[in-house]
Amino acid sequence: MRKLFIDISDLLIYAISNRRITGIQRVEISFLQFMIENNFDFALVNSFGFDSPEVDWIIRNKIGSPDELLRELAGQCTYLAPRKALYTLRNILGSLVERVTGHPWDSLPNLRPGDTLFIPGAYWLDSHIMRFYRAAARKGIKLVVLLHDVLPITHPDLMIKHSDRFFAPILRLPIHVIIGARSTQSELPRAIQIIPRAKMPISVEVVSLAHEFPGVNRNQPPKALSERLQSLIHGRNFVLYVGTVEVRKNHLRLIEVWNRLAKDQGDALPLLVIAGKRGWKAKEVIRLLDAANERDRTQRREPILFVEGPSDEELQWLYASCDFTVFPSLAEGWGLPVGESLWFGKACAASKTTSIPEVGQDLCVYFDPAQPDEMEAAIRTLLNPAIRAAYESKIKSAPLRTWHDAGRDIAMAVTAHVSDLSMAPSEPEGQAASRNAYSWQPDTPVS
Repeated sequence: MRKLFIDISDLLIYAISNRRITGIQRVEISFLQFMIENNFDFALVNSFGFDSPEVDWIIRNKIGSPDELLRELAGQCTYLAPRKALYTLRNILGSLVERVTGHPWDSLPNLRPGDTLFIPGAYWLDSHIMRFYRAAARKGIKLVVLLHDVLPITHPDLMIKHSDRFFAPILRLPIHVIIGARSTQSELPRAIQIIPRAKMPISVEVVSLAHEFPGVNRNQPPKALSERLQSLIHGRNFVLYVGTVEVRKNHLRLIEVWNRLAKDQGDALPLLVIAGKRGWKAKEVIRLLDAANERDRTQRREPILFVEGPSDEELQWLYASCDFTVFPSLAEGWGLPVGESLWFGKACAASKTTSIPEVGQDLCVYFDPAQPDEMEAAIRTLLNPAIRAAYESKIKSAPLRTWHDAGRDIAMAVTAHVSDLSMAPSEPEGQAASRNAYSWQPDTPVS
């Protein structure tokens, strides 16, 4: 009987150094939660060569509390590095024994040819993970990848240095792909052309992700205010930008625009709250934000403040309490904060690049993120209370997708592969793209 395995290698790595769920890991955890709550038959695996009942228990029982999940996984993954070294050594010795004795060495005894391995997370976090996938492909395991984006290939200047080297190898393997946005589907052929020896996936399906902020009812009003937020915001009206502080998120241009607005409008301009963790290629932005926070401790007059590493509870309050949100990102695979803004009934001034208009539909005011004047005009539009109220009214009646919707549709796509073993022969890239790529048609979104 063919089995479904789900790889959680990246989740173990992420848990070691992170205490807050963001981006890809939020998608991964939401999918796992759907699979667990609906009693799908699957087994968890990882590329570090250990079967841990403790890890399995943590994920299956703490999946509904992401912060607690990360804390407990971190405790179990203390010895991840030596386990990886031992697993690598075992495979080297196994290969040597195979050469001497002629008996084949099986590095993946729990997986059998014909089984399906689903890869939902950030597989590029460790090069060791890719060796696991290569071994699985050689053994005849069907690889199904949730491809969140191809930005390390198409936008390498916006990503961590050399991320394309770790990202690209997956596209050299015989994989089936599930994609969260049509814009990524359209960029996939270009990415394939850029990567040496890459080939189009055997099949491509598009499954839209969600707008929902997990665990929060739609249009939920503000709940308890944390001491930290109270000491920062002091009852001021504010506009919110949620996102890791990194070059791709375009914070520096937003700060320039907001300071320009502050000179024009003075105290009438709401505070801009930037909420997220510290990222990469953003030293100048982080310097400016830290300096603004330091000045505001005494003056209480800064137009921009930084909330570092907000908890889910703090994010809930920020979304529910803001006047509106901004999202000037230069490129996205989906754009969770745009959907979350809509989930809380808040209008968003958003970038019109890549997948963002797919998330925001006709519920946002869009601008070119490379054009400060367009960004400023979009923000000025939502500073108008009447226009903002009109958008909020429209948002309240719009259909938005939940993580149950997204989890269901991804689960349907993945489990279909378990029962379908067809492995299409290699075709010219253009033919494969046109024949195999299609959009997954989900049920009607839940309002």
